[in-house]
Amino acid sequence: MIKVDNMKKNLKFILLGIVFILIWAFNILVISPKVDVIFAEPYNLIIRTFLKLIIWVGYSLFFINKYNKDLKIRKEELFKFKEKKLTLKLVLLIITISFFIMLFTRKGIYINGFTIDDFFNKFLLVGIEEELVFRGLILNGLSKKDKFAKASIITSILFALVHIPLYIRSELLLSDIILNCLKIVVISCFYNGIFNETKSIWPIVIFHSLIIYHLYSLRK
Repeated sequence: MIKVDNMKKNLKFILLGIVFILIWAFNILVISPKVDVIFAEPYNLIIRTFLKLIIWVGYSLFFINKYNKDLKIRKEELFKFKEKKLTLKLVLLIITISFFIMLFTRKGIYINGFTIDDFFNKFLLVGIEEELVFRGLILNGLSKKDKFAKASIITSILFALVHIPLYIRSELLLSDIILNCLKIVVISCFYNGIFNETKSIWPIVIFHSLIIYHLYSLRK
């Protein structure tokens, strides 16, 4: 009986992930293109950013609060800043790796400037939005009643799937979509490990945002 209850709780969090992916896909493929047609810049950017914030943060906080008792790390602990030393080490690691990448690939220090869209959607908000849904809610729920490795793989697959609508809108080839999804699964497993180690949402939010920032600042 206990095993059946655990399976139902796990299925609940998997379904929450699938429903979220469908909601996000509808926004990316249907709503956002219409916003871009109806509104000129920068109003379309403001509206798309606001919608993204509402969808990601609103969805995650609603269900974190609703299913708090089913989470491995309850919201009372989830939003406490823990493992400050580990967080600092992760930040220094990113800066060090980025320095050597710039040094050896560009023969000097170079950081490509961010647009307003880059700043909000690829740095400031991306960490908190994606981590609340996939680490704070889904992984946090799955890992309470299941082995962490299994919960991590399921979460990572869902995390990869949520990126597909954007790839479709960008008209990527199927081979590129598959390759990108495989990369995201690997990266997500690494994120999951950090979250499991720190037992808090904030270290992985900071790490995720900095990773995205450096990836985009080193492009071109």
